[in-house]
Amino acid sequence: MDRVNEDIDNAVNNLVRKGVVVVAAAGNSGQNGMGSPATAKDAITVGATLSTPSSMIATLKVNDVKFEAIPMLGSTIDGDESIIRGELVYTNFATARDVDGLDLKGKIVLAERGGPVQMVNGVERREVVYFSDKERNVSSKGAIALIVYNNEPGLFYGTLIHENNSSDYRPSIPVVSLSREDGLRIKEMLEKGVVSSVELRIFSKPDMVASFSSKGPASPFYIKPDLVAPGAGINSTSLNGSYAMNTGTSFAAPHVSGAAALLLQKHPDLRPEEVASLLITTAEPITDIYDEPYPLDSAGSGRLAVDKALSAEFVALPHTLMFYLNPGEDVKVSKSVTLRALEPYRFDSSSNGSNSILVQWQGKVDDNGIGVDAGVQIISDRSAVIHVTVSTLKAGDYGSKYEGRLIVRSSNGPTILSIPMSIYINPVSIKAKNSDGMLLLSLDGREEGWKSARIKVTDPVSMKSRMVTLTPDSRSTGIPVINRGEYWIDASVITDSGILKALSTVEVNSVGNGVVLVESQSLPIREIFILMGFVGIVVVIALVLGRRHGHDDATDGSYTISDDTTKYGSSDTEDPTVHAKEGQDLHKDIAYELGSTSTDTRIDDGVGGDVGSMENMVDDGEEEGVDDVGMDGMRGGKRYNRNGKDYDDGSDGKVDSSSAGN
Repeated sequence: MDRVNEDIDNAVNNLVRKGVVVVAAAGNSGQNGMGSPATAKDAITVGATLSTPSSMIATLKVNDVKFEAIPMLGSTIDGDESIIRGELVYTNFATARDVDGLDLKGKIVLAERGGPVQMVNGVERREVVYFSDKERNVSSKGAIALIVYNNEPGLFYGTLIHENNSSDYRPSIPVVSLSREDGLRIKEMLEKGVVSSVELRIFSKPDMVASFSSKGPASPFYIKPDLVAPGAGINSTSLNGSYAMNTGTSFAAPHVSGAAALLLQKHPDLRPEEVASLLITTAEPITDIYDEPYPLDSAGSGRLAVDKALSAEFVALPHTLMFYLNPGEDVKVSKSVTLRALEPYRFDSSSNGSNSILVQWQGKVDDNGIGVDAGVQIISDRSAVIHVTVSTLKAGDYGSKYEGRLIVRSSNGPTILSIPMSIYINPVSIKAKNSDGMLLLSLDGREEGWKSARIKVTDPVSMKSRMVTLTPDSRSTGIPVINRGEYWIDASVITDSGILKALSTVEVNSVGNGVVLVESQSLPIREIFILMGFVGIVVVIALVLGRRHGHDDATDGSYTISDDTTKYGSSDTEDPTVHAKEGQDLHKDIAYELGSTSTDTRIDDGVGGDVGSMENMVDDGEEEGVDDVGMDGMRGGKRYNRNGKDYDDGSDGKVDSSSAGN
């Protein structure tokens, strides 16, 4: 899907809780994000990488500005890598007329996609200029490379090889495509005369995230995609016993599904979350075209490494760490990771043991005033705990996000686990604390200039949410909780300067009874009906025990007729009386349906006050006592009485008098 569906995501999460490993393709929407079931927290979400050594990529730097370029199909380079430097010139559309008389020897050419507009028989038509024509035109003048920018917004994939080429055509220089926005920016730099250096690099790099692979984030509280796998140019079986090349994250996900099956074959006792952890924490971190680590929202933990997953000696839970720190100096947040040894591995607690655990932080947060400390505690030969503390070393960088990895390795073995970590510094302080079955929320009183805060709290088991509001006059509140686990706190704080986002998590160990967080957009129907049924039973019992004297002549479960004396309010009567639950609508037909046809039958609405005669009374159930006109009043039912003049719409404590109603 290309959108998020909470029902689908919850179904996936429930399957995982039942012991089913769920692998989901991230989708093929690129920067437009992902939808369900890829967004399900407990699914193993898989993005796609380029998969063959012949996968060519390009980088373009003009001065020190980096641009995204795509090599055209058929473009040639010498060897596995080509670095081209030279003077940059602009040649309009690089038609034969555009380059006529130019000396392009040793130069890199910038040209626009397509051709010029011409008048043909009074009609404007754009000249067709193939990429191969552009390449031939500029290379014949000595150019060493060609950059073609789009004639419409966005990037494009071009090809130099097509059926309209002459049979002897062979591309002779590298050709890359560029977005229109980048192309116009470079053109403007040329016109201003500020281009001092140009470097075009074309090379092979198969472990690149495919541009079509859907990116995160799916939530501020977990990372998606979880990892990536080969998903471009996959040669697989097709219809009629044939083979076909296919591309998409749907061809990356099966690689991970197969790896999961292999893990379960080797370790049948693995839980779904442990299968996910082994695949995610053993994935190979990958870098972009400039050798910079991919953001976690693009590549997750990295590219699937089946051999490392199968050779792992222990498994880590959780497999990712998310930290949310309030602003200020020396603010600390601690979390832990549990390691479980896989047979036949055993942890060694001795200081010089052969199977000890080493932990190392890998990231750049220290340069930004963030500190990360980690230590290992051996619990037994089968279990260990890593305690991780993240702290702010100085105030500042509010609203910033940092990423890194916690590297966990065995001192004498092949296991190297890489646990992705995300650190977010809140712009405002949101605090959450668990106490006696309550989740206590507050906004730090030091924050000035805020008007209100809308806080969303998500239950870790049901994944249902509840919304609460804080104001400067009411800075704290409490929410009952019944499920243990990590609750998510997502606050939108409205200030004079805009809306600020504050995030937090809290581990709930002390829970109450009988209270459920409800979804912010819907009501828990099952729980409401249970509560209504319980209340209805209690009310009926109270009415029967507290207001009746004697025995029943007839009943349908909702109304009761008594022939005995009834003392209620200021009325005493020995006539048959229809008793109802509090607020129930009554009219004459009810008495007949229950077998009482006496014209003196009395009506008791169960609210209080007088008991009236059925012959000339009607009750809308809205006040204490019965109304004094009409026969067929219905609370909220807007029902006319039989004489066509008087009616009761149930909106107040009296019968309305009108010949029409609504």
